[in-house]
Amino acid sequence: VNFFNMVVDYVKSDMFMVYTMAMFVIVVIMTYIIRKQKIKHSANIAIICAIVFSMITFALATILFNNSGTLLQVLLGVLGSGIIAFIVKFFRMTLDYSGTKNIQFEDDEYYYYVKAVPKLNVTEKDVQVKHIHEQVPSNTMTNITFIKDTEPEEKDSTEDSN
Repeated sequence: VNFFNMVVDYVKSDMFMVYTMAMFVIVVIMTYIIRKQKIKHSANIAIICAIVFSMITFALATILFNNSGTLLQVLLGVLGSGIIAFIVKFFRMTLDYSGTKNIQFEDDEYYYYVKAVPKLNVTEKDVQVKHIHEQVPSNTMTNITFIKDTEPEEKDSTEDSN
């Protein structure tokens, strides 16, 4: 309990930290709202807006709270965070949404607004199987038939008796 009170007292005394925490909450909410918009590249726009907003507000904070030694470190940290956010976004978005369609239809009671995303299909190779042919001798010409189509011929009982 004493440790908790010490941490709370330190946070209250350091207004730069309180400002940073409030700014972090604003950046998270702003990024979420921009990313959920139905515009192209909304995630990229959200990350860029978060970087710009963070740089401006950190620059203002260093001027207001006279923390001149931390400005370069904070700005480099914001740029590094932006780069990490782009890398995470790249690996998270491996799906192809180029065939996305917005569809609207209705029934008797409701209107439906649907965003249809096609499944990612892996094309199968066109495999052609060659069948081995069997050559059956005949008196007049060669008779070539598919093994698959031929069935064993039943011998006549009259031929066996000869």
